[in-house]
Amino acid sequence: MFVCFMGFQNSFKNSLQCLLLLISQPFTTSISASRKSLINQVCAVFIAEILTANVLQYIDIGGQIQRHYFAPRAVDQEKMNMCFRGTPYDLAERYTTLTKILFLAFFYSTIFPATYFFAAVAFFVNYYVDKFSILRIWAAAPRLGTQVSEFSRKYFLNGCVIALAFMSSYMLSAFPYDNLCVVDGSSTIAATYQAYVGSDPIIIKIQAGSEVYKFCNQNFFNMGVFPALSMFQPLYGHWMTTEQEFVIDVYGWTSVAVLSFFVVVFFWRFGRAFGSFFYGGYKPHGQDMNRNFSEISVIDSYVPQLKSVQYAYPLIACNIDNIDESLMSWKDPSKPYDYYNLTKDIEEIFRGTNLSAHEHAFSKIAHWPP
Repeated sequence: MFVCFMGFQNSFKNSLQCLLLLISQPFTTSISASRKSLINQVCAVFIAEILTANVLQYIDIGGQIQRHYFAPRAVDQEKMNMCFRGTPYDLAERYTTLTKILFLAFFYSTIFPATYFFAAVAFFVNYYVDKFSILRIWAAAPRLGTQVSEFSRKYFLNGCVIALAFMSSYMLSAFPYDNLCVVDGSSTIAATYQAYVGSDPIIIKIQAGSEVYKFCNQNFFNMGVFPALSMFQPLYGHWMTTEQEFVIDVYGWTSVAVLSFFVVVFFWRFGRAFGSFFYGGYKPHGQDMNRNFSEISVIDSYVPQLKSVQYAYPLIACNIDNIDESLMSWKDPSKPYDYYNLTKDIEEIFRGTNLSAHEHAFSKIAHWPP
């Protein structure tokens, strides 16, 4: 549950980054060819996700220093083994990276369709770099079930679809991104004007019958309009063509339908989750193989442990005298388990005194073999 919460927190931050990227750029430069336009900024983010992040992960500077500099200079075998533990990583962070790429692609795909191509390349590169990192660079991760992937599929991916529906209607409604509207029934007479660019004069010629434009805000998103429909254009000027108005109305009502659908699904899932506190929801999976658990040679059990940066193996936070050592998931070839057992340390600390550890100071574990 903690991993799911961390993933939700990081994905929320990534969503804010997408919104800040949209808000921070001038509206009229959204689809321009300038280097500071919104499209170029989105492209720079994808290139950073494809190249910079993966190259740094592949090089693993910290791990290289540990293995090639500190390991040969370690004072004993245990210190050297600690240099080869691998770089720790968080599964929630990896899911956050994937959802960020997908959310960014859906968010800006309307004005920058190449985001789908960039997202595909990013997923391809991330897959092989992560596979290499798991096998060669990263430390062993905690054994988790399918909760993270199910949580991501049910909530994060749904959020990406909602962002696609919303931003498609808003960004299509803003074309041509110039904040200009034609004044109805207006025309000009032929005229010639002289203007200056710096100190250089230029001649501007206006032909007779040219249309007259005036400023009008085309940014429905900034105006807080929902849904983005053609009827919300200002009365003093329209910028949409007839075909554009039809498309915008279709996209606008589609975004309302998508939002309504996911709201209903969310409350349905919330109701099921809340109801599970009052009735049993266990469903068995698989089938009975007619093999006793004790007959499986590769089994291990949950033993309370603590990871420490000072030791190559985790510290045991319970007394394991009453269990079979084969139930442990790891074994130090050079030291016994008592070396890592915190209960033995307490006995040494209190030896010769009247003090003793409280019975609830450590966890308890027992084994009843057949």
